[in-house]
Amino acid sequence: MKKILISIFAATLIVPSAMAYLTPEDARRMAEDGDTAGAIETLKEFLGYEPKNAEGRLLLGELAWATGQDSLAEAVLDEARRQGSRAALLKLAEMAIDTYRFDRAEELLDSYVRTNAGKRGRKAAPVDEDAARLRERLQRLQGLMERVERIAVIDSVNVDAGRFLSAYRLSPESGKVAPVSDMPPGLGKIEGATLFLPQSGRQVIWSGKNADGGYSLRQADALTGGEWESPVDIDPMAGEDGDVNYPFLLPDGITLYYASDGESSIGGYDIYMARRNADNGFLEPVNLGMPYNSPFNDYMMAIDEYTGVGWFASDRNRIPGKVTVYVFVPSEMRVNVDADDPALRARALLSPIAATQEEGVDYSHLLEAVRRAGAESSAAAREISLYIPGRGLVTSLSQLKTDAGRHAAKVYAQACGEYAAEVARLDAMRVEYGRGNESLAPSIRSAEESLDTRRQHLTSLLNKVIQAEKK
Repeated sequence: MKKILISIFAATLIVPSAMAYLTPEDARRMAEDGDTAGAIETLKEFLGYEPKNAEGRLLLGELAWATGQDSLAEAVLDEARRQGSRAALLKLAEMAIDTYRFDRAEELLDSYVRTNAGKRGRKAAPVDEDAARLRERLQRLQGLMERVERIAVIDSVNVDAGRFLSAYRLSPESGKVAPVSDMPPGLGKIEGATLFLPQSGRQVIWSGKNADGGYSLRQADALTGGEWESPVDIDPMAGEDGDVNYPFLLPDGITLYYASDGESSIGGYDIYMARRNADNGFLEPVNLGMPYNSPFNDYMMAIDEYTGVGWFASDRNRIPGKVTVYVFVPSEMRVNVDADDPALRARALLSPIAATQEEGVDYSHLLEAVRRAGAESSAAAREISLYIPGRGLVTSLSQLKTDAGRHAAKVYAQACGEYAAEVARLDAMRVEYGRGNESLAPSIRSAEESLDTRRQHLTSLLNKVIQAEKK
């Protein structure tokens, strides 16, 4: 009986080594097909059987890093480094650079160079292009770290990458950012990414596919009767390769924010600002630097001057299928963080965002203003109430027959919301004036004149809806 038990136990010992299991190449194919989580689990199982397999360990570290599992990536790659993987040394150095741990990056690159020299004995080691590239990136980020702008990030939210614009709650006065599928009628079907439409609805700027297959910015201005001028190219990055995308124009009509992945970016998309000149071209664009930009993709800067809040998006947190949208307090003049500030790295990384906030300052009123602005904008886009001769009262966009009529009705509804907000503001000022605040008299007179102008504008917009529906 004892011999039988021993034979059964011995058989169980050899089963794992005899079993077929997926290889690193299988895991790589899984990751390429979009199943990164499955690839990671496959590699963990594989390394349980072959713990010294350098290819599997390196791939696991890379996939863990790409999906924001930093602790796992560090542990796996450190073990690969101890097992003699020079590729793991380089990857660890790259990870240290991208998270602004510059001293560790220096040590890892030095170790990589020493290992390379040691393998060649007394012969001079050639310059390693990968290591040289990382050295260059390290030096550039070290320089940028000396000019991190001091901003207060008051909120952040992780949203699905395909619908990240839903996190932008702009007031109607600041315009609208939307996918190009929301392009006004008359401009045709556009293949591209996002558009910006100012409050007036008389202009649209968007990023679309160009003849080279990349993305560039275009602009069109509205004519009478729902028609549009022929689109024109606008090129704030003249002379530089790369895609230009995600436009936003301040109400001044001059200051344009956008993103580009050209040669001057830190990595991936960076956020830039450019101002129009007298010839309707652009002055030298400015890379906004840290903390807005990072070695990852950063884009879609939008600033609401009416609520005093701005937004931008980033995939720096490497959450599969999601991006992080940051809400921050913009300032009129740039002030950089002191280079000796112990929170410098946290401020640059925006992790945690609390490190960017001023001690004792309550930002809840700004978040409430954003909430109200978003609600007003949504209501303006959703609700209409207008009378069309021969048809009666229309209370829904679906009751309108033409694309031009629906677009004109949206503009009319938004203007109605703005008019109602101005009436409420005037009423509040009148109450304060009645309480003795006589300094509001000029503002009250200005608001009354503004309402007269707005009423005339509403009549004009309503006529446009009626004319569009008659065609």
